[in-house]
Amino acid sequence: MTDILSSDILERQFGPTEIDVLHHLDEIRVIQTRALSTGQTLEISLVEFDSLGTREFEAAHQEILAGKSIGKTFRDHGIEFVRDQQAAEIRVLPPGFGKQFGNVQFATVVSVAIFVGANRLPYAEILETYSPEVIWPEASDQLSREQLSRLELLTKFIESI
Repeated sequence: MTDILSSDILERQFGPTEIDVLHHLDEIRVIQTRALSTGQTLEISLVEFDSLGTREFEAAHQEILAGKSIGKTFRDHGIEFVRDQQAAEIRVLPPGFGKQFGNVQFATVVSVAIFVGANRLPYAEILETYSPEVIWPEASDQLSREQLSRLELLTKFIESI
């Protein structure tokens, strides 16, 4: 799945969304995406930026750091990008994480890589965790060991807030 934005999927199902930056330090950021109409948390993601893409597309990157959607920002700037879904699976969430989605046990976890520009420079690796109310269009391979370790890192952060 390389031609559709996660924000497009969410907005088709829930209407307009907004992003809250929960944590940002250097090249790591944790965000949540909420439905504007209800305030419901739809997604919590761990973003790891790659300096190759962030340096090359500095103006767009600054907008993203200010809280704008990655895909929407590149699309608005007319910058080619690819959203390469590497894995997607339904996972059991620890209770501390599940409370972010209304005390649920399951969520869809998606791992993607974002590449930007004609040369497809790496821009970010993202681990996206979606509320069970989000209907994700495509399940694929299971998460790798590296992707699971990212989920553990994200879980520890969520449980600390």
